[in-house]
Amino acid sequence: MNLPFYKEYDGDIAEILEQIFNRTKYVRLDDHGPKQGEINSKSPLIESYFTRLPLNKVTEKHKKTRLALVNNGWIWGANALIDNAGPFSRAYLRREVIVWGDCVKLRYGASWEESPVLWEHMSKYVRLMAKYFTGFRIDNCHSTPIHVAEFLLDEARRERPNLFVVAELFSGSEEMDYVFVKRLGLSALIREAMQAWGTGELSRLVHSYGGRPIGSFEVDEIEQKPLGEQAAGSKRREVIRRIKKTPLNALFMDCTHDNEVPAQKRDARDTLPNAALVSMCASASGSVMGYDEVYPRLIELVHETRLYDSASSVQNPTGADESEGGIGSIKKLLNQIHTIMGKDGYDETHVHHEDQYITVHRVHPESRKGYFLIAHTAFPGYGNGNGGFKPVHLGGTKARHLGSWMLEVDTSEEATKVVLEDKKLLRGLPSKVVALPGIKMESNKDETVISVRDKFPPGSIALFETWSKYQKRSLNQYSLK
Repeated sequence: MNLPFYKEYDGDIAEILEQIFNRTKYVRLDDHGPKQGEINSKSPLIESYFTRLPLNKVTEKHKKTRLALVNNGWIWGANALIDNAGPFSRAYLRREVIVWGDCVKLRYGASWEESPVLWEHMSKYVRLMAKYFTGFRIDNCHSTPIHVAEFLLDEARRERPNLFVVAELFSGSEEMDYVFVKRLGLSALIREAMQAWGTGELSRLVHSYGGRPIGSFEVDEIEQKPLGEQAAGSKRREVIRRIKKTPLNALFMDCTHDNEVPAQKRDARDTLPNAALVSMCASASGSVMGYDEVYPRLIELVHETRLYDSASSVQNPTGADESEGGIGSIKKLLNQIHTIMGKDGYDETHVHHEDQYITVHRVHPESRKGYFLIAHTAFPGYGNGNGGFKPVHLGGTKARHLGSWMLEVDTSEEATKVVLEDKKLLRGLPSKVVALPGIKMESNKDETVISVRDKFPPGSIALFETWSKYQKRSLNQYSLK
């Protein structure tokens, strides 16, 4: 009779021990973990799940049991529709929640009636924020009770109907992502280029958010059916547009505040090609402070007290000259091109992966004008050669070389130590963007052939403006009348 309960108990205990082991191993021993050092009163074996409020004139009015507040956090592979602090979840009991010690979980309950003071307070707060800000970012959206997010976003849109809402959402499946996007009216989902573990995976991400394939005939499925004669005797046709499922909009980030930077996860030189690839995608793009400056480590935002330092804040980067202190000069040019392509509708893209290289060609569907990027990615073990890149043949296309650059970074132990031990400023590694002459272009009546010369090491990019030699007038003149 009690066997199912014993099994449930044994399962919970086994999960608790497994979670404590994995968490302790990560924070104390793993090379990619924070290596917190010895276990003591200030750094216990495992983080506390609760924040205890100190006694003062306000808190002394409450029972001591009411002064222990559960910390917020997230869970690997959890069901995003279940409130992990609600009555139908044992996530906290089983130590499945990876908590943040600087924020607590609020008890909203299932509806307004269960906590009217909290719901009213937060309703006023989100309306105030929507009054002064044009967009929201929902952090940890997959661990936020969806009925709460749904209600509060409705409140915000009462103040600003066209509110831009982007979410950090990792639900575990595209189908669940669609559920959140439809119910919350999300404008875009944050996606991270730094999640790629190699050139091939980075190519896949760029392809996912790059736009529809070059040469797509129809965005919509259109049928034209004759409807007979109208009163005036003229014939007309009915145009039927079928509504099709579209990919979810992305805010594609070259790096976020949660990601390890290229100097940690890849090769510091990959800062440049990674940013360039993101800027070529037909989606919103974003970055984080410190990425362009080639910071050596992920910034611990909760405990960091130093001020930011950036060469781009005191210089006037042009996007064309060589510059020191990161990739700010080239990033300006890449952002300008990204904006042009987005505003003017350069919606068709071809992405190609070849060993250490990724090429992206993004064009306008009618004018056939476009931009072409060659990116030599930099992952551990890639060395300093040009990677044996084969010549690119752009059929029926003319091209103009906008520039080629490589990123040089001093990642020596001495340079890294100097930067990390600065007590006042957050600084990047010593770095320099260098213009490269290593591009060869050959044009004939049928195609343009582009090849890289010997000096085009990992961390290099080449950028071109392209146009079709055959496109002299709009394709609209050939459409059915």
